[in-house]
Amino acid sequence: NGENFIFRRKLTPPDLAAGHFGETVALSADGGRLLVGAPRTACAAGERCGIAYLFERDRYWQPTRTIRADHPRQDANFGHHLALSPEGTRAAVQGAVLHVIALDDAG
Repeated sequence: NGENFIFRRKLTPPDLAAGHFGETVALSADGGRLLVGAPRTACAAGERCGIAYLFERDRYWQPTRTIRADHPRQDANFGHHLALSPEGTRAAVQGAVLHVIALDDAG
């Protein structure tokens, strides 16, 4: 409300090698799922392959999935842009191509 904000929790990457964790974020409409991009995460192909993490909120935010491109490659920057459907069941993650991902059985 207005200028009043209540700090709830600081989220850190599940993998300390995550590059630019939080550069992009998307929140489901009910606030239960949070998708976080780390587009400069290195992989076997080189630097800046990218990765995305899905967090779910029960009482606290918990990482539940790590999402990588099917074929990671250097400078793909997977996770540089991302979106989450309002119900949090589908994600779109930009890398070298756009990846549309079902996040659960309803996808």
